Amino acid sequence: MVDVFRVSYKIKNLNAISGEEAFKVESETAKSDLVPNSYVVLGLADDADLDQIRARFVQLSTENQKSSAVRSEESVKRRQQKINEAYGILSHPEKKASLDQEIKLGRVATVEKSHNAEEVRARYERFSEFKKEIESISSELNLPDAIDVLCLELNDTREEELLYLIRKKRGEFIFSQIEMAKNLDELPVVNFLRKLYKEKKLTTLDLTGDDGLISRIRNKAHGFIESEISGLKNLDEISLMKTRIQELYDDGQISVLERDDFIEELNKLELI
Repeated sequence: MVDVFRVSYKIKNLNAISGEEAFKVESETAKSDLVPNSYVVLGLADDADLDQIRARFVQLSTENQKSSAVRSEESVKRRQQKINEAYGILSHPEKKASLDQEIKLGRVATVEKSHNAEEVRARYERFSEFKKEIESISSELNLPDAIDVLCLELNDTREEELLYLIRKKRGEFIFSQIEMAKNLDELPVVNFLRKLYKEKKLTTLDLTGDDGLISRIRNKAHGFIESEISGLKNLDEISLMKTRIQELYDDGQISVLERDDFIEELNKLELI
């Protein structure tokens, strides 16, 4: 497990990785005592141009949708509503001009004073170091849990990015296990993966679809079963195989259609 305490409090270096520009913008934003809510929501400086505003809107919207694998539907909707509202103001020339004027007059809500540039840098360093830790992990057993990310006290966007990265990494490890499996016993159990999905430890894309984990497991299982059936030598072995096929269906390794097809094939073998 990643050492959250070390990651959170003993950071020594800030490497130039993707997201550095985002840090600079957030840092500049934090230096001001008077930053409008719309700029804060999108994580932009109050002199951001339309291209920066649009790019940030697309980035945050995409990340928010990805986070649906680890956050409640209501939380995702609330976050998207805030993003949409902020973009609606900043992308509209008249509304933006009006907001900018309100900033000059000191009539717009400010960032809390505790959100100074030093604390922003510390949060970014925690995020960067933890991200590198995740990317370097070589075993599924060492993947951190959501609670480890939340303990870092990052902003919503960065929490979502790390949580998504953890789930993506888990999917890659399971995919590798499937590819290396040499028999039915070495294949991951589909129903266990469904349990991980319900616990928000895998994304929908990982689990379903033509190229998803379930499809890959079932394709492999189908081949293994056909191979075993071709080697059956007597009625006792056929009977045992029928029992095993039912168990594989119960575990989600094969579909109901595959189960019925295999049972029918075994019934024919009994008549030979």
